[in-house]
Amino acid sequence: MILNTRKTIKRKYDLKPYGHFNIKIVKREMSVRTIRVINLDIIGADKMPLTPVQEKKFIKEMKKYKTDVFTDGTKYYTLFGGGIVRINHYKLDEYKYNEGFRIQVDNI
Repeated sequence: MILNTRKTIKRKYDLKPYGHFNIKIVKREMSVRTIRVINLDIIGADKMPLTPVQEKKFIKEMKKYKTDVFTDGTKYYTLFGGGIVRINHYKLDEYKYNEGFRIQVDNI
């Protein structure tokens, strides 16, 4: 999925789905796929607002691939507050390097 966004500068994102992660507001992690919002590092300086059409398209992709996390190959992104924000969490790195964890997350 390629999205063009506008802020003061124009950026082009070439995002691909990453795992089958769900970002939720919960008291405890319910499964290996759950990422609690309270433990999520949100890098708000990189937030890029989306138009309503782009936001609808992004949500459609999230539902299609059953994930809340997308990557451009090096950084992780999600939809938050009407725009794309960069995020970080230890599970995202563990998914990248740990084959056993990757199998658990992708086992639907």
